[in-house]
Amino acid sequence: MTQKKENVRRNAVHKFLPKNVYHVKMSNPWVGGIPDDYYSGPGGDMWVEWKWVEKLPKRTKLKPKLTPLQRAWLDDRADEGRHTRVIVGYPKGNLILNREDWDGFDFQPTHTNETTADWIATQCL
Repeated sequence: MTQKKENVRRNAVHKFLPKNVYHVKMSNPWVGGIPDDYYSGPGGDMWVEWKWVEKLPKRTKLKPKLTPLQRAWLDDRADEGRHTRVIVGYPKGNLILNREDWDGFDFQPTHTNETTADWIATQCL
């Protein structure tokens, strides 16, 4: 069975995570909107929704394709003070999006799989 590209990227990033960062893939067939992954460590926890795009637009803002349930779930957790992010993978790297970027963004620095894992670790350690 072929994996979706966002899961291939997610797994590639996870190879670089330190062992002391706990992470689990979330899947709940009875409750929609829960992000793909939960991460935690002594410094805090974070919820991440992973997305994939084949290429970044040149003239328009990229808006990650969050379902209404995903958006509501992420917004509700952010309102509680939780760390929530959307990571968009594309062939040349990864984009780490804050809440204000979910409605569209013009430019973000690109991260490699290793620097994405480092960034996740800094949020949790």
